[in-house]
Amino acid sequence: MKNRATLIYSLLQACFWSAWAAMFGYASAYLLAAGLSSFRIGIVMGICSLASALVQPLLAGLMDRTQHRYLKPCIILLCLASAGLCIALLVIPQPPAGMLFGLSAGLLQLAAPLVNSLAAENADTDFGIARGVGSLGYAVIFPIIGWLSAWWKPDAAVLSAVLTFIGTAVFVHLFPAAGFVPAEPEKQTAEHTPFLTRYRSFMLVLGGVLFLYISHVFLGNYGYQIVLSKGGDSAAYGTGGSIAALFELPVMFFFARFLQKRPASFWVRICGFSFFLKALIITLASSMTGYYAAMVMQLTGWGMIQVASVYYVNEVIAPADAVRGQSLFTSALALATVIGSFAGGWLIDALSVQALSVTAALLAALGALIVFLCMKPGHRA
Repeated sequence: MKNRATLIYSLLQACFWSAWAAMFGYASAYLLAAGLSSFRIGIVMGICSLASALVQPLLAGLMDRTQHRYLKPCIILLCLASAGLCIALLVIPQPPAGMLFGLSAGLLQLAAPLVNSLAAENADTDFGIARGVGSLGYAVIFPIIGWLSAWWKPDAAVLSAVLTFIGTAVFVHLFPAAGFVPAEPEKQTAEHTPFLTRYRSFMLVLGGVLFLYISHVFLGNYGYQIVLSKGGDSAAYGTGGSIAALFELPVMFFFARFLQKRPASFWVRICGFSFFLKALIITLASSMTGYYAAMVMQLTGWGMIQVASVYYVNEVIAPADAVRGQSLFTSALALATVIGSFAGGWLIDALSVQALSVTAALLAALGALIVFLCMKPGHRA
C-alpha cells in the first residue's frame, strides 16, 4: 500500500512538473515567437501570477474549512481547464496568445499548493522521493521541448503542457487519499487567534523567501534571454534546464536522511545561500560553460527548498492550517512571479540582461540574510 501511494504520487509529480517546465520554462520562448516583447511577456505572466496569489489563500482556506473533501476534484478541475486553454492555443488561428497562455499558467500556479497538500492525505506517501521524480520528469521533458522547439516550432511547449496536464489529472484521480484527520478539539479551540499572529516568525521567513523567489523568477522566466546573451540557443537553454533539474534529484530522494541530522528550518537557511551563489555565478559567467556551472547550485537551492519548505510548514504549522500554510509558500512564489515578471521585463528592455542578473544576485543576498536571521527551529509557535 505504501509503495502504491508513493508510486502514484510520484507519477503525479512527474506530470505536474513537466507541465510547469512547459508553461514557465518556455513562456518567454513561446510568447516571444508569438510577437510579444520581454516587457509584455512580463505583464502577461505578472497578471496571471497576481491573480493566482490573491486566490490561493482563499482557495486554501476553503479546502481547510471543508476538511479537504474537495481537494482532489479541485486539482482535477484546474488541470483540465488549463489543458483546455492550451488546446485553444493550438487549434484557434491567430489566438490571443498572451491571454490564453497567461490564464493557463495562472491555473497551474493555483494548483501547486493543493498538489503538495495532497501528499499529506496519505501517511504512506514519501514526499521527498515523489518530488524527486517530479524533478526527473522536468529534467527529461525540458530539453525535449527545447529540441522540438528548435526543430519544429515553439508550439511544442503548449502541446507538451496539454499532455502533462491530462496526465496530472489522471494520477490525482488514482491517488489513494486516506482523508483529512481533524485536530484535537482542545487544540482547535486554542487556535482561534489570527493566522498571522500565531505564526509571526513563519511570516517573517516568508518575507525573505519572497526575495529569493524573485531572484529565481528573474533567472528562470528570463533564462532564455540570459542564454542568448551568453551565446546559446533554444537547444542550449533546454540542456541547461535539464542539468539544473538533474542536480535537484539527490537532495529530493534522500531528504528524509537530511531531516535525521537537522530540522527542515536548518535546510531552508542553506537554500538561501545557494540561491545567492547561483545568481552570482550566472552574473559573472561570460559563456554557456559558466551558466551550466551555476546549475549545480540547484542541488541545495531550488531543489532543496521545494522539499524543505513542505516539511518546514508541517513542522511549524498546525494540521488544521496545513493547506493554508502550504499555499502561503506558493503564494510567495506567485507574488514573486508578479514582481519578477514586470521588473525583469523592464530591466531587460530598459537596461540589459546583465542588469537583470546583477539585480537577481542582490535580491538573493537580501533574502538569504532575512531567512538566516528570522528562522527559528521548527516548532508550532
